[in-house]
Amino acid sequence: MTRTFACLVVVGMGATSAMAQPVNNAFRLDLAFAARTGDPNVSIQDITGPVTIQSGQTVRLELRYRIADLQADNVGSSGLAAVQLHLTNDQGPGAGAIARSQLTQFQADHIGAGYALNSPILDPDATGAAAGSTGLIDPFRGGLDSDIASSNGFPTGANPNPSRLSMDLAGNTIVPLSLAAPGQLSFLGSQPSAANTDSNQAVWALYSFDYTAASTFTGPITFTMSEDFDIHTGVKFAFFTRSASNPGINTFQESQLATIASITINVVPAPAAGAGLGLVLLPLMLGRRRTQ
Repeated sequence: MTRTFACLVVVGMGATSAMAQPVNNAFRLDLAFAARTGDPNVSIQDITGPVTIQSGQTVRLELRYRIADLQADNVGSSGLAAVQLHLTNDQGPGAGAIARSQLTQFQADHIGAGYALNSPILDPDATGAAAGSTGLIDPFRGGLDSDIASSNGFPTGANPNPSRLSMDLAGNTIVPLSLAAPGQLSFLGSQPSAANTDSNQAVWALYSFDYTAASTFTGPITFTMSEDFDIHTGVKFAFFTRSASNPGINTFQESQLATIASITINVVPAPAAGAGLGLVLLPLMLGRRRTQ
């Protein structure tokens, strides 16, 4: 994908180029994965501990973020504005398939489901499935043409390289974009203060996808999500800021600091067909022999 992050900001947000924006390295984007299980029509919840599935089974993976405030002053982040992410894995197409997850009502539209944009992740989430909405989680669906399934993974406007945006194990580009400050604060409390530190552990969801292990694949597979960066400025993400002196005014800034996320799924062999049936029939067969 040849489009730089600066172009993403211009096209997606109507802002000036990254060259004209201040780079504020007092803020860092942290990414993390979580594994979830359940039916989005009923309820989904986080998996705690190691993630193990059988060949042919599916697990739901959710990318989450926080913006860490590294400087003690009266300025804090009020949420992510835009980032271009790249999903890879260490096994290749033979390990199975990935697809955008069916979102819940809460994930697709916080406000429509009766929650504020800065509401924490629901665990469990029993708000029910949101028809037609997959992948990118509200409020980071600002770059989509619409909520219909065919456009859920594509940014607004012309797509110069559709193959890079398809959900496959060769690699996938994901573009979370919020058109207004989501109020997902990098600091504790309702306003920033001199006590700002890299200590707020609150996280919010960005993207959800399903991994289905191939029926012939066993072993570990590791997914990694990293940020693409502007080759001219080194900018990795854009974010909104607010200050104690102007708590109602959000400004737009950029940063070069970011971490990557990874998660390993252990795929074990599925039970052989008929193995369970043999355990049931064996006592019956032994009993029959004794009576003959």
